[in-house]
Amino acid sequence: MAARSRSSSSSGGAAFCNVMRRCCNRLCRAATLSHRCGAIVEAFNPAQSTPALAALLFGLENRWGKLPVTMYTAAYMDEQPMTNYDMVKPPGRTYRYYVGMPIYPFGYGLSLTTFALVCARESPSSLRFSCEVRNTGARAGDEVVQVYHAAGAAIRSSVDHPVPFRSLVCFERVTVPANASVTVAFELTTDALLLTTAEGERRLYPGDRQLIFTNGVNATVGISVSV
Repeated sequence: MAARSRSSSSSGGAAFCNVMRRCCNRLCRAATLSHRCGAIVEAFNPAQSTPALAALLFGLENRWGKLPVTMYTAAYMDEQPMTNYDMVKPPGRTYRYYVGMPIYPFGYGLSLTTFALVCARESPSSLRFSCEVRNTGARAGDEVVQVYHAAGAAIRSSVDHPVPFRSLVCFERVTVPANASVTVAFELTTDALLLTTAEGERRLYPGDRQLIFTNGVNATVGISVSV
């Protein structure tokens, strides 16, 4: 189950609007709901594991997820014809190429608590990183640390094919007690830095890039890497 909430609440008093997406002709406008509800839960198809969903809604558990899709504005339907499958053609498709401002971006998702994130590279000669995830709220909860690769300007200007703004290369979910912290270790390889050429091959381009560590909400740390 994937879920997201528009606003966090330590008291559990926020009103939830459960959004169930079905295959029908009716469009549910997330932008409209976001102004009317204290929080929005994207449960997709909650026919399975409904006790787990109930535990989340009633505050018995605090294990929310992150959006696996981009929530576009209603105008996107006019900007991007359904017959166009070009990921790069403006305004672009998915978080990797979309140039607009989504209602909710890929990887977004709040909690009934709040978190802070501090990340560092363990050694200049390795791709090992550690992130301290601190729960700054009054109740325990899960957080998902996401790692994205973003190629540098020099790499972008030197290639003859599209380059994503950023690409998800790793993520880790951790449970953090209230007012405590947990350290998450990431050991990446150069495979995380590969780009897809015009021929469909994966290639490592020399140059500068960033590895972006984020919770998708309010904590983002960019670390420069050169290979």
